[in-house]
Amino acid sequence: MEERPNKVKTFWAAYYDAALASGLPEKTAEWYVNWAQKCAISIKGKRLRSRSVKDIGGLAKLRKRH
Repeated sequence: MEERPNKVKTFWAAYYDAALASGLPEKTAEWYVNWAQKCAISIKGKRLRSRSVKDIGGLAKLRKRH
């Protein structure tokens, strides 16, 4: 059962590293990780990889930065 949380942590660490590697500043990369994590948990019962553009489009309100 512990294997899944480790995979999740590894996934988000890799996502953050990819954001940094793309040239984003640390604060911006952190914002994108946070947004993506909210997106990932926004629709219960629907895996992230099975989401459609329509599903993601409904999350536009999360794009706003403060």
